[in-house]
Amino acid sequence: MKEKDFSVYNRDLNVRIDGGRLWQAPVKKTNATGFELEEESQKVSIHLYPDDKFLDVQDALFELIRQRNWFYYVVLQLKKRIPSLLLLIPIALTVAFIGFITVWGDLVINWVFLGGNDPTVFGLPMNESAVVYAVVAILIIYFFPVLFTGEQEGFIQALNERFSNREVLRKRFGLLLTFLREKEYVSTVEIWNPDLANEEHDWVGKSLIPALLDAQLAVVLHIRIDEQRLVENYFQKRVDTILEWDEIPLEKIKETIHPIAYDYLETWEKSLLAVYAFASTANLPAHWRNLEGNLNDGVLTNVVSLPLVKTLVNRFKERLFSEEDLSKLISLDLFASRCINDYGILAPSLRYTSDVWTLAPSIIELEREEMEEDMKFMTSYLQREIEDLQVSLDDPVAALRLSSIQEKESIYNEDRLTAIRFFVQVIYTSEQYKILKQYWDLVIGSDKESKDMNEDVYRIIGVDLLLNLATIFERAAMYDNAYLALDYIERIFPFRGKVGKARIQERQGNFETAVLNMLSIRKDWQEKKIRLEDHSLIDLKLNIAWAIVSGRLEARRAEGRNVIEEAKALLYSKFDTIRNNDQTIRLHNILANYEEWEGNPDGAILNYDKALQIPGISQSGLSNLLVNKGIALRQMKKLKEGAYYGEEGVTIKTAIGDADQLPIAQHNLAQTCLELAFSLSNQAARKVYFEVAAKHAQDGLKIQVRTGSVKKRGQLLTEYFIAIFELAKWQQEEQYACSSALQQVQDWLQKEKEAGRSETYDCRVVVGELLAMLKEFKGTTIDEALAWHL
Repeated sequence: MKEKDFSVYNRDLNVRIDGGRLWQAPVKKTNATGFELEEESQKVSIHLYPDDKFLDVQDALFELIRQRNWFYYVVLQLKKRIPSLLLLIPIALTVAFIGFITVWGDLVINWVFLGGNDPTVFGLPMNESAVVYAVVAILIIYFFPVLFTGEQEGFIQALNERFSNREVLRKRFGLLLTFLREKEYVSTVEIWNPDLANEEHDWVGKSLIPALLDAQLAVVLHIRIDEQRLVENYFQKRVDTILEWDEIPLEKIKETIHPIAYDYLETWEKSLLAVYAFASTANLPAHWRNLEGNLNDGVLTNVVSLPLVKTLVNRFKERLFSEEDLSKLISLDLFASRCINDYGILAPSLRYTSDVWTLAPSIIELEREEMEEDMKFMTSYLQREIEDLQVSLDDPVAALRLSSIQEKESIYNEDRLTAIRFFVQVIYTSEQYKILKQYWDLVIGSDKESKDMNEDVYRIIGVDLLLNLATIFERAAMYDNAYLALDYIERIFPFRGKVGKARIQERQGNFETAVLNMLSIRKDWQEKKIRLEDHSLIDLKLNIAWAIVSGRLEARRAEGRNVIEEAKALLYSKFDTIRNNDQTIRLHNILANYEEWEGNPDGAILNYDKALQIPGISQSGLSNLLVNKGIALRQMKKLKEGAYYGEEGVTIKTAIGDADQLPIAQHNLAQTCLELAFSLSNQAARKVYFEVAAKHAQDGLKIQVRTGSVKKRGQLLTEYFIAIFELAKWQQEEQYACSSALQQVQDWLQKEKEAGRSETYDCRVVVGELLAMLKEFKGTTIDEALAWHL
């Protein structure tokens, strides 16, 4: 929906059209005209509000001339007031006609009733005089009816309208503008928001712009992006030749985008923005709005659901808009596009969706009273129709609004339960795990209950949704919630419950425990104690192979390789059916990891590319593939490509809130950036990559503090230390300032050594790959790393 700003220019007409920057339109000061002159550049700016009239622009031009040439101003004023002077003619004729009837009443009686035709004082026979007077009377009544309707206050205005058709206005504007150009007061005129499609502003297209062209002034029009074709066609109709419009580069925006001044908006647009505010998270209960964090954390501030706006407008159109406004209403998609591209009212919110956008805080404040007081009838509608609404809505903001409206009901209330189920399904489909992490307790909470409501929800939400919820908990790194949900799942779906718990153990870094638990299930299957469908068996083998390669369990490498090959054979044996895309993607991802482990990055890249060719990949799966492809490219010393793919993967994981895998992705990106920095000779470029490495390593560590995971913690600690150590050297700071970071690395190594894990893959990477990057570190063993001091 976000479109590119544009600027085009036609040399023949000396006209420039700018689109997409109406939010920069000047704000009209109190009691000031929408007319400004920059004397140095000789540029006049005309900013048009919806209720502006041609007289406003005309009077502003007169004032500009008065300030510079008093004599010419007087001449122009006389010409301007000719229509008013003509008022004397009908008045005189009317008085004369009434006087004739009054003074010559007897003659009139003689003429009408006795057939007399004597000459009058004007020398005309009475018959001919009667015809003349009748014509005069008819003309007065036709042209000046206000004299006889009692609307004398509007008489002068009516008279001016009679003498002010659009062509006359064009000539009048042309006279004023030509004078200003010839005297070199003005060379350029820019018009903000000309709105050529607005019939109430037809004088802009029929009089003002033609007068600018007649006066041979440079013209700049600031329009909405969607009006480009309309405006270009408008100018094309004024000439016989084909106009060529040349694109010209736009100046880079230096200021922060802000909402357009509210007075530029039509009344129907303001009414629609009130619906936007109602359908946003600004209308959630106060305690829902008080969450700490920002969008990256999953906290939605002033975020609006466009599908919910459409639903409400379509349902209450006649109640929300006056009859006049309804006639002006445009498509809701087009208005949303204008708010995004032209007005600066909507800004991007959640990535990978066009349904939710952030509404400018100033709009919320302007519409808060109407949102909270005048639109309560829509709240009742959302409460009553939730069953139907969940069919047409599918975004997290709408799900939050529906849940918040039901929060005072018991979770056993059918509508409240529907709202909870809808929220879970939307999060699962949109993969916005960070939002559920922030709002889950509010969605299921109750102001009547003080206990934890999770178990109550797990009992009644339904098996399918509970399975989805367990997946969401896992990816959001809500491991305690995941374990509890899996307890309930295990009662009715033992395989999914047990394997799910093993996956959580692997996510938390307990690789050996996870493998042993899943191998026991495999053993029971081999001994025919349990039966497993092919789908479940493939899933089990994939999880076993992944836990082994993820933890780099060297003693089980061959076993893991055999298990993944078994999974491949079973999956590929399904030749005449559509293979499960999720399992196929995971298969190639795991195979690629084994290729990396065995030092064959080319084989890894081949498998990643195969996985990326499988349709229907989820954002979570895509991000895993991008991160892992970046690792393979790093092993091939294609460091810039590796950093690119790693950054893409981290970006997606951050956007969806995959707190489970994000720290591992950030560790890999940080390692790639460190290797890239050490490979460069340009000091400024080295500094940039060290800063990127420090940021991602630190962010990954912060996430692990919240989730309790220790997976790849040693690498993250070491990468952060190396990055700030090198930055300290670059900034000529004392290196002992990094001692605290080094001590954390050594503390981690000491714990691994005491636990008998000093020869694990992670320890070898920390000492042999990461610390070895530093020329100051001369050691090769864990003991030498523990003894090293700055």
